[in-house]
Parts: sequence; structure tokens; C-alpha cells
Amino acid sequence: MKKIVLAVLLTLCFSNAFAGIDEGIDAGTKNLFVYGGSAYPYALELNGIETEYGSLGYAFGAQFVYNSKDWLGLGLDFNYSKADDNLTSTGDTTKSQMWTGMFMMKIYLYPEEGVRFYLPLYGGFGNAKISSSGTTNLNSTETGLAAGTGLGIDFDLNDMWILGVEFRFTRMFIDSFGANKLNNDFDYSNGLIKLGYKF
Repeated sequence: MKKIVLAVLLTLCFSNAFAGIDEGIDAGTKNLFVYGGSAYPYALELNGIETEYGSLGYAFGAQFVYNSKDWLGLGLDFNYSKADDNLTSTGDTTKSQMWTGMFMMKIYLYPEEGVRFYLPLYGGFGNAKISSSGTTNLNSTETGLAAGTGLGIDFDLNDMWILGVEFRFTRMFIDSFGANKLNNDFDYSNGLIKLGYKF
């Protein structure tokens, strides 16, 4: 799988170099992205007991970006991440999910290029839900502040379309789930494939 992804990325890099398309980011332009990919929840420590609330799952979302400068994009991002069920050593089935709506800042490296890395910064609100069934029954939802960062790369397919890849880490700042004290934060990571439209 890694070899396939690498081959696609190299193909895009070389094709952009010879395609003669309008590459790069121009100040005042806008981008609309939709994306999907993987979601992974980190272990939670509730009441002093560390438990995996779910396993590798899926994510999808959308974002709007206004490029106020050629190196800086500002916008909004909406993300849904859901973990697959996880079976613990005690026989419990655990799972979790997270919604976020966040403002975003996208800092481009080499914005004039058709292939460009960027640093995303996110801040806003999130809604997290965890559940457990079996020997321990738990179903709790919390809302709180959320923030994220990561690393991404965009490829100009032509004058209108962008293909992107992004790794993202998101944290929700909550200290409990109902009556259960949370000794760490609620964290998710995402590996995302993005398709964007320029206008």
C-alpha cells in the first residue's frame, strides 16, 4: 500500500512539472475540500484505569479555505471521526466517536509550487462520545474546546482541482465523562485523502 501511495505522489509531482497548468496559491483565491480517511482514538484513563475506547476506524469531513495571502489560508473545518469496536481483555466492547467544528489556519511552504507542503492549525469545539458494554456499562457524551495540528501536502491536478494528503492530531480538552474522571485528554489522529476545488 505504501508503495502505491508513493508511486501516485511521484507521478503527480512529475506530471505537474510538465503540464503547464496554473500552479500554486494566489492571494484572494478560495478552496473547497471534501475528505475521508482513517481515525484512531488514543487510550483514555478513566478513574485511574487505562482503556482503549475503539480501534482504527474511519473519518470524513469538509473544509473551506480563503487564501488571504499566497502563503496563508484561513477557513472552517468540519470533521467526523468514528472508531471501530474494540474488545478489551475483560470482555468489554468499547467504542468512541468525535465531531469537531473548528476555525483553521493553513501555512503553505513554497506556495507558488504545484506540489506544496503545509502546516495546518485548528481551534474550535468538539463533541466526544464513548461507550462500553459487557462487564462495564458506560454511555457518555461531552462537549468542549478542541484544537489540532498536523502536516499536509497539496498537489495541483489542473487549474481547478487539488489532491491532498494530511495527517492530523486532534485533542479535546475535557476532564470527565459524566461522573467518570478523565486523567488525560480525549485524542484522535487522522490520515486523510482530500479533494479540493479552486475558485
